[in-house]
Amino acid sequence: MDRARTRVALLMTVLLIGACVASSSAGPSLVSSIQQVTLGPLSTDASETATVPLINTGSAPASVRSVEVAGDPAWSLVDVLRDRIGPGEEIGVQVRFAPSGPGSFDAVLSIGWDAGEIVSGGGCSRPAELPSGGVLEVALSGLGEGGPGEDSDSDGLIDTLEETVGTD
Repeated sequence: MDRARTRVALLMTVLLIGACVASSSAGPSLVSSIQQVTLGPLSTDASETATVPLINTGSAPASVRSVEVAGDPAWSLVDVLRDRIGPGEEIGVQVRFAPSGPGSFDAVLSIGWDAGEIVSGGGCSRPAELPSGGVLEVALSGLGEGGPGEDSDSDGLIDTLEETVGTD
């Protein structure tokens, strides 16, 4: 009888250790279904927003550490991202493009994330080791066109006046 108990105890110990090892590879993982947002052409008196979808494909919550748009100031964040995204949860981050004139305007949306809190589970006596996190980047590209008050052909006449009068 003691041998049977010893075998059962040994088997349970192996199962618990296996659960700890299996859970050590679990963690958050933020991804987006798009790699680039392209907007425009827009005139200087217009703006447009786009939503960048994010999903946590991991099995633990992701803690958002930073959200920024770097590059041309024609791009900006519309809303502030929540600080925590649960496993399997999908959210959207909105960005706005408002060109200051004609031309190309490029920027990058960067979202820094990590595992945040250390979790333990599966009967483990030690915390599971989670990925340290990462930075998700999405390219932002916009095109601006001449707006009110522009003289795109440099003839000294404002474009809107040329269109009204019918000269070019």
